[in-house]
Amino acid sequence: MEAREFLSTVRDRGSYADRAEAEQVTRAVLVVLGQRLGADVAKDVAVQLPVELQESLTDAAGPAEGFGPDAFLSRVAQALGTSIATAKWDVGAVLSTLADALSVDQLAQLMGVLGPGYAILFGQRVPATATR
Repeated sequence: MEAREFLSTVRDRGSYADRAEAEQVTRAVLVVLGQRLGADVAKDVAVQLPVELQESLTDAAGPAEGFGPDAFLSRVAQALGTSIATAKWDVGAVLSTLADALSVDQLAQLMGVLGPGYAILFGQRVPATATR
């Protein structure tokens, strides 16, 4: 997927005013995802992104930080200066687009690294066994 297509999809899903807003949101979400994943996994995922967006995922990534989905949303809200509800919308627009860019196997591996609670942020169905 090219950057233009990726950002256009994010723009449509997030109902953003323009490409610049979609790009700002995308970069903020990818930075937080990189922090959560850590440098090695972030690099593996980044190669599936358009070249122009890869650095957003990898530049801030150091050791993996073990925060959960709520903290993920809080970090995105703080980065964008928005509410948690708006951050949830923004994260959904970006991560569902990322999910579309990954193969089924790559997405499954990423979900395995992130752990419970993250699937819904990617617009993925949460298995029934995960809710028990």
